[in-house]
Amino acid sequence: MKTILFVHGTGVRRASFFATFAIIQDACRLYDVPCAVAPCLWGDELGAADPVLSLPHTAAQTAARPAQWTADQEFARWELLYKDPLFELRLLKQRPGDGPIPSGIPRPDRELWKRIRDYRPSSALLELLAAWRLEGYWESARERVVVDDPTGAVLDSSPDEIGEPGQAVARAMVASMLQSAIEDGGSLPDGRHRDRMVDLLIGEWGARVAGIGTFLMGFFGDAVATISTPIVRWKRNQISMAAAPAAGDILLYQARGEKIRQYIRRCAESLDTDVVLLAHSLGGIACVDLLAMEEVRSVRQLITVGSQAPLLHEIGALRGLEPKTKALPAHFPDWLNIYDPYDFLSYLAARVFASPKVKDQRVDSGQPFPHSHSAYWANRDTWQAIRAFIQ
Repeated sequence: MKTILFVHGTGVRRASFFATFAIIQDACRLYDVPCAVAPCLWGDELGAADPVLSLPHTAAQTAARPAQWTADQEFARWELLYKDPLFELRLLKQRPGDGPIPSGIPRPDRELWKRIRDYRPSSALLELLAAWRLEGYWESARERVVVDDPTGAVLDSSPDEIGEPGQAVARAMVASMLQSAIEDGGSLPDGRHRDRMVDLLIGEWGARVAGIGTFLMGFFGDAVATISTPIVRWKRNQISMAAAPAAGDILLYQARGEKIRQYIRRCAESLDTDVVLLAHSLGGIACVDLLAMEEVRSVRQLITVGSQAPLLHEIGALRGLEPKTKALPAHFPDWLNIYDPYDFLSYLAARVFASPKVKDQRVDSGQPFPHSHSAYWANRDTWQAIRAFIQ
């Protein structure tokens, strides 16, 4: 009887490892895979440590979310505006109205919109645009924001509150110019000069008013941290701590993978039966490296699942083989490489390694990435392929 030695991938530690290990044991019984199952948990002992001292703003990890606009929320605002300059304007159009507007009342909103529509850049603004080579984008931005888009509806919906929509129009104009510059590969002004452009427009339009509305602040305060988490600083520690085992394991393996490979070898040699290495993700890289670099007599077969080993070899980054080497060593065991076309961390091996020992097997989990990367173990096709290969 053979023993499947399960070698986990990146970011896995004891709790998640044994949860997956139990699923594999159950699947072997359910699908009549004629093997015992043994663990190879290298992550706790040899995996990357959690970062603590290297993280800036550590105290912010437990800080309450700010109640007012912060620099982080401004970063988030502009990240969205660079992708969609009309984002705030469309959002403002969805705010609740105050009902019908009585006739005869003053309409500062229409006066402001007329000033915006008739505006031509002042010498101060032209000087600032020229300094960043943005003057050529002004007319297209004006067409996009003022002419083509019914922006007037934003101002027309709340005549008593012109500050927030008027200032949103200014940001849309500047964001539209900067988006065009980004697409053309131009250099962008820093945040201070960008905000100076916005401020000039607000001042020259007469859109700087007291008591500015807070509709957009409410949206960004509640939602932007979710939409744009990579740039929200108070989330940085949580992101780093969560991502460190995964990213750290990869970096650690590339720098000091020998200890992980020898740990796998010791686990395999400790078993009294023939061994089938079942390796997921980074575990597959380590196993391919190990078996390419030295013979492990107890290992009779290799199964990689969601592995990046073929990619690394094709780009010349697999440690166990010389770049552009097609042949595997004579002692290398038969290899089944299971991949899912919707797992973007899985790759084909048979086209990379010119060896009859290598077979690719496609499975479809029906899950989007990244969930597809861990969906192999509950997939019947995975276990049918494993059973056929082992038998």
